[in-house]
Amino acid sequence: MNRPFIASLLALAAAMTQAATPAPELQKQVRAATFEVVVPKAPEGAVTYERALPLDLLPYAERSDRFWSMGTAFALGPDTFVSAAHVFSATMGSPGGQPALRGSDGRTWPITSVLKYSAHEDFVVFTAPGAAVSKPLEANSSSQVDEPVFAVGNALGEGVVIRDGLLTSFTPEDQDGRWKWIRYSAPTSPGNSGGPLLNAAGKVIGVVIGKSQGENLNYALPIEQVLKAPSGARVDVRFPLRIPVLRDSMVTNYHFTIPLPMDLAAFQARLAGDELREYREARAQLITKFQSELLPRGKSQDLLVTVEAAYTPALVVQGEDRTWEVDSPGAEYTDLPDGARVRTRTSGETGMFYLAAGKDTGVDFLTSRRAAMDLLLKGLKISRSVGSENIIVTSLGPPLRESTYRDSFGRQWHQTVFTLPFLNMYLVAWFVPTPEGYAGMLGLASGSSLQLVNEQLQFLTDYFYFSYSGTLAQWKTFLARTQALPPPLQKLRLARDEAGLHFQSPRIDFDVPPSVLKLEDTSVLNLQMSYAAEAGKLTWDVGAIFVSSDEDESSYVGFLRRPKPSPEGGKEQTRRWGEMLASTGAFNGTRGHDADYKKVWRRAAVGAGYRPGAALDPNSTLLYEVTSTIQEARQPRQVDDMHDILLENVRVKER
Repeated sequence: MNRPFIASLLALAAAMTQAATPAPELQKQVRAATFEVVVPKAPEGAVTYERALPLDLLPYAERSDRFWSMGTAFALGPDTFVSAAHVFSATMGSPGGQPALRGSDGRTWPITSVLKYSAHEDFVVFTAPGAAVSKPLEANSSSQVDEPVFAVGNALGEGVVIRDGLLTSFTPEDQDGRWKWIRYSAPTSPGNSGGPLLNAAGKVIGVVIGKSQGENLNYALPIEQVLKAPSGARVDVRFPLRIPVLRDSMVTNYHFTIPLPMDLAAFQARLAGDELREYREARAQLITKFQSELLPRGKSQDLLVTVEAAYTPALVVQGEDRTWEVDSPGAEYTDLPDGARVRTRTSGETGMFYLAAGKDTGVDFLTSRRAAMDLLLKGLKISRSVGSENIIVTSLGPPLRESTYRDSFGRQWHQTVFTLPFLNMYLVAWFVPTPEGYAGMLGLASGSSLQLVNEQLQFLTDYFYFSYSGTLAQWKTFLARTQALPPPLQKLRLARDEAGLHFQSPRIDFDVPPSVLKLEDTSVLNLQMSYAAEAGKLTWDVGAIFVSSDEDESSYVGFLRRPKPSPEGGKEQTRRWGEMLASTGAFNGTRGHDADYKKVWRRAAVGAGYRPGAALDPNSTLLYEVTSTIQEARQPRQVDDMHDILLENVRVKER
């Protein structure tokens, strides 16, 4: 028997057992110097649910806790605490209030000021006077591969635990290799971030940051980086900046400093403001870099001569070949009682929605974003998890705040922020009025990202593409609210009398007599909007008008604006333009029909100064496609009479 070898194994086993179980006195000291970072839970307020919350399904500690547990911090001095910067950032702007430290006895102490901060190294040093620690943890800047370590922290928000492992390696940080992360094998769970990484003697060698991606190893910032850092806040972060509507991104840096110490609230405001400034500057650089590709430049020729039906909104984006197009992914439809509808989709990584309030549409609805959000929730189906149950949210109550904004095309937006107290987050919603209700965009934000999410949605308003729809009664109410209308709609005149419907705009006038369509308050008017380049500037105006006798749109008339395609335009655009000028193809004056002869239509092209039977000016640069359609026509020639009368009542005013 090899006694020396056996003795060495026994000694190693004893050392490992001792390392895996810190002495009781050391454990006591570590726990006394380690705290949870918490923020108060916001009151539920006016949030309502489809049924009573079964809160008794939650563990007692969770349902009785008045705080959200965000991470961990530890004392390096009597009133000097350290945590991870990302834990600290996650507490900024929390709906419930400012962060605090919580000890093992449940007492909390507010964080008062910030001494050091580094976004790249991911640490923060701060004060919380009430939580003064009699015996802070000691630091040790020296550590070795394979030595035992202990990860200490508020694992899963269930209190401070101490778990053992080994220091496995030192790995250079990704951006510039300015220091090396400590890699270790001690288990680390959500909530551990910001806690101390200790050696076998109980001294701090690092600040726990998080888990490595794709492997069961974790990493910490060497405590030396914290100790040698000068006072002040440093943000030096490199990342790819991307705008959802553009095909390409750009590598950018947030690089700025903030003098410290500083009061907590003042520091949070300064940090958020400086980050927003950096974002705006970086975005401006990205836009400048791709200036030659932005609308109406770049590959925009097809977009500028087409009209898209967008009754579920979408963004205008660059396609794979860098051609500008209306992004139209699949949409979700929710039909509700009394004609209400909700349509949603994700376009350009952004939530899109359209709300039709049905019989509830009126001045009250169009002035209440709470009512709009209550309707939108019926389509979004946001739920709150309670144990194994998911309970649908029916109302978020009134907005936390609201303001108005007009985009580059003069469209009035209602920028709103709603609180999601059960998630400790915010829902940012941008509403633009329509005759039926609203269209708009959504973003989910933490307190620290709230300003940025709002800024991004504001930028995207200029790329928001949608169509207007509503009954004639709804349009009457909508057009009366002139202050809320974009400039193109402010110039519309819509009237209905015994002689029929009268439509007037700077571009086209037309009448729809009863002999063409019998129209009521419930008849439908749809306006499809489009872009145009005028004197090098992008404009937005009505591109197509459809009037139907009922909401099924079985019989309707349509007027589609068709600018002359550019030489670089697509073959289909050029072919159709040629047919319009020559009155051939689809515009040869004969009836068209579907395979079952149930739908019959006629088309014609008209321009400025048009007279029935007269030839079109071959030098025209703009025409209108006029369509008459009848569903279930008793006699096909009905559409001929309908179309001939319609053409006598059309007056194109632009050339």
